[in-house]
Amino acid sequence: IQVGSAVETSHRRGVLHRDIKPQNILTDSYGEPALTDFGIAATQGGDGPDALSVPWSPPEILDGTSPGDQRADVYSLGATLWHLLAGRSPFEQPGGDNGTFALLERIKSDPPPPIQRPDVPDRLQRLLRQAMAKDPAARPQSAMELIGGLQSVEQELRLPLTRPVLPVDGQDRDAGTPARDTGSGVAG
Repeated sequence: IQVGSAVETSHRRGVLHRDIKPQNILTDSYGEPALTDFGIAATQGGDGPDALSVPWSPPEILDGTSPGDQRADVYSLGATLWHLLAGRSPFEQPGGDNGTFALLERIKSDPPPPIQRPDVPDRLQRLLRQAMAKDPAARPQSAMELIGGLQSVEQELRLPLTRPVLPVDGQDRDAGTPARDTGSGVAG
């Protein structure tokens, strides 16, 4: 939810990250996550990336049918969460061919596989599959919508609700709560 807040903040500023992946999420000395490496970021409506990280990239960018929009970042965030839970990228096959071409083909054609952990609730599995839908229209339409889904999982598990962290210059209209100042404009 905190990393999703950084993505939402970026989108509200008209910036697409375009390279959300586990290696670009760092934690500070307090264990708080931060989204880093905006090196291939672009403004919404701008040209597609010059580089990309295949295992976490959405099919529409891989096949060149779209330069991507905020739903592409939602896909990458979903794939990153999947990776953090499973210990590998969603379309990597242990012991299989995980070369670039094989990954490209699986990302473009195969549904996201289930996470093989009994402690990952079905609701979270469904949310991550939705976030990684092949059709961008079938995904959560914003990072804030994905955050809402993650909060629903927290509620289902009776966990404390994690609030999104957004800049103070606006209200979190989706969640109906005032935004919290992050100091930098991009939350971790």
